[in-house]
Amino acid sequence: MCPTPLKKVRERILSDSFSEEDGDDNDDGGVVPETLLKEAKQTQQLYQNKFKEMSLQLQDTRKQLEDQKKRRVAVEAENKTLRGLNIELQQQLLKKLKTTSTPIETGCESAEEPSVSPYGDKISLEGDINIRKETWVRINRNNRDSLFVKELAVAIWGTKTLGEKSLTGKECPTTKTTRQPLTPKKLQTLKVCFKEWLQKKTLEETELQARWAKAGRYITEKIMDINKKNKKNLINE
Repeated sequence: MCPTPLKKVRERILSDSFSEEDGDDNDDGGVVPETLLKEAKQTQQLYQNKFKEMSLQLQDTRKQLEDQKKRRVAVEAENKTLRGLNIELQQQLLKKLKTTSTPIETGCESAEEPSVSPYGDKISLEGDINIRKETWVRINRNNRDSLFVKELAVAIWGTKTLGEKSLTGKECPTTKTTRQPLTPKKLQTLKVCFKEWLQKKTLEETELQARWAKAGRYITEKIMDINKKNKKNLINE
């Protein structure tokens, strides 16, 4: 343990006292130890003041750290609560959208999924639009938007009828021919079923609308694929 300044001074005073000759009549030697002792006390007091100041600074720093920890814990708890409320709100909105949809928007007799038709194992999409249940299950297992739309179009109209139609009935700029447009009611049913299929993926509204808007393009592509296949079959015959 390191000796204090006061202890050092005392040791020095004792050492000087023993080393002095008894015949020295000068009294000034007693003044030096007293001055050193006074300086030592002042130095010790200075160190004590500095130690006290540093202790106060340390306590203040610890208090600031504790306050910051409390604020961080409070912020984390608040964020957790807000995340929970956000998830709950989204679930309530989705549930409300499903329960408040009108029949023309749902496209299906059931708000959750198309109902089973009383005629065998068919699925009733809307009105007299029926497809086989196993076909509906297969279509819904698709992961690609284009496959869902194209397979559902074939299931609704049939390959032959679909190949003889066009999306809008307008004149084709390439062949300069016109074809009967697809039945509006069936087209609307397909689009609504496609939208419901997309909604199950919990997409952002902007992405959902962008993907849903491509339904017409997918149908046109399917019609063109059918016609190309028919022409190829005619050539091979």
